[in-house]
Amino acid sequence: MKNIHVLPTDKPSRLVLDTINSTLYLTTTKDFGTKIMQFQNIYITSDEEIKEGDYYLPFSKSIVKKTTKYGGIEKSKTSMDFSLDYLKKIILTTDQDLIADGVQAIDDEFLEWFVKNSSCEWVEVKSWVIDKEWDETYKQFNPIYPQKTKYKIIIPNLEIWKDIPNYEGLYQVSDLGRVKSLSRTITKGNITYVTKDKILKQSVDSVGYPCVNLSDYKKQKTFRVHQLVAIAFFNHLPNKYDGLIVDHIDNNKLNNMTTNLQLITNRKNSSKDKKNKTSKYTGVSWHKQSNKWLAQFRENGRVKYLGTFETEEEARDAYNKSQERMYSEEDMREAFENGVGSGKYQAEYGDNTKGSMNFEYFIEQFKKK
Repeated sequence: MKNIHVLPTDKPSRLVLDTINSTLYLTTTKDFGTKIMQFQNIYITSDEEIKEGDYYLPFSKSIVKKTTKYGGIEKSKTSMDFSLDYLKKIILTTDQDLIADGVQAIDDEFLEWFVKNSSCEWVEVKSWVIDKEWDETYKQFNPIYPQKTKYKIIIPNLEIWKDIPNYEGLYQVSDLGRVKSLSRTITKGNITYVTKDKILKQSVDSVGYPCVNLSDYKKQKTFRVHQLVAIAFFNHLPNKYDGLIVDHIDNNKLNNMTTNLQLITNRKNSSKDKKNKTSKYTGVSWHKQSNKWLAQFRENGRVKYLGTFETEEEARDAYNKSQERMYSEEDMREAFENGVGSGKYQAEYGDNTKGSMNFEYFIEQFKKK
């Protein structure tokens, strides 16, 4: 959700926009404005309750507003009323008028970071309440009213971007799991234009993995984001069978930062899944994205998804039916006889006949497992 808003202003500001190349700069010269330079202000907003005297940004409007002295909401120039649900309270800014009226100023550290990362639309903000202040005369803290809220911007770690193999010059992926299309010159007929860098929107596939579509001008292909991150940063070769797969360390498929991904073997991944599984039944796990039970199994190195179910038992039954289809009765009877001879199934499924086990009991226990 967007909480960083950059709006033009006709008053001097440290932030200026070069209208030729759409680049932001910082300046300490107040008369820096020229025909190609436009002063800008930053407003950082929150979903906090708007009270009397607070400044806010109306939804989808580039007009700074303030509540009336009676606590009501002003109307825009179009006389359109705005619901409180759509108003965003301004908590940090570079606007000197708002700063003079009590809104907290944005510090230089963030401004220096932002001019290098001006495509950022959201930043984490921590807040805390100040209910006491230091009295230098009496050398003690005294309560204050009304209480004040202070904010601190958590500057994101600088992203590292790398080219995506086979899409060099077209797309890049970052260590934070974002994918962007690069600026390029496109000619269609007699028209030539230049596109800007653009962060791609990610969709989530049926099993919960974020995906993006990449095009090399010839054809479009869909990729899972965690695979792109592993290819670019870990030199992973998903099409080459080397026994390694990309694993999410915290089991969150939406967290595709390099710090949360690792290349491990299928065996280690299976062991990890068993330790973190949320079901007592084989082939069943809890699917957080759908809030349902997921049934799946692996065949010839590929995962076969059987669907999601409301109950754990339904997912178990789906898994068991899939296994029955995979093995004929003749195959299972042969496996049973070999297992009984070695004593394997007595140890694994229990012994109901003091030394022997019949085939029907084996099938019954197999389905419950």
